[in-house]
Amino acid sequence: MRRGQISIEYVSTYSWSLLAVTVIIGAIIYFGVLEPERFVPEECRFPSGLHCIDYQADTSGIVIVIENSLGFNIINMGVNINGSNCVTNATGPASLLNGAQGTYSFTCTPLRGKFMGLLDVTYTSQPTLQPHRKHGAITVSVA
Repeated sequence: MRRGQISIEYVSTYSWSLLAVTVIIGAIIYFGVLEPERFVPEECRFPSGLHCIDYQADTSGIVIVIENSLGFNIINMGVNINGSNCVTNATGPASLLNGAQGTYSFTCTPLRGKFMGLLDVTYTSQPTLQPHRKHGAITVSVA
């Protein structure tokens, strides 16, 4: 009888501890403390020559400011984004002088949390009229 009582006390004592740990883990998950999106840093990056000067996102879309540092003027520029719920083609200038900046806007609905997408920039070099394509990425928190 003594062994049975000890085992019952052991199970009941540690089952309360296990229940408390389960409730705490459930609360952490429910309130989003462990969401991986919180730990991913914001960034906007391109290969050399094109620079993401500034970027922001709100519930209606994304705005990116791109600078031409290629050393020559570019024409027929198009910026596309591959992400959830976004219109792929941006509105913005079709040409950029060397050293100039252009603002490109994407319509995305509805945005919330953190947006992650791939950027695809196509342009033509004005001196040689050769087409080029550059790929980049953006990760931004939606305000």
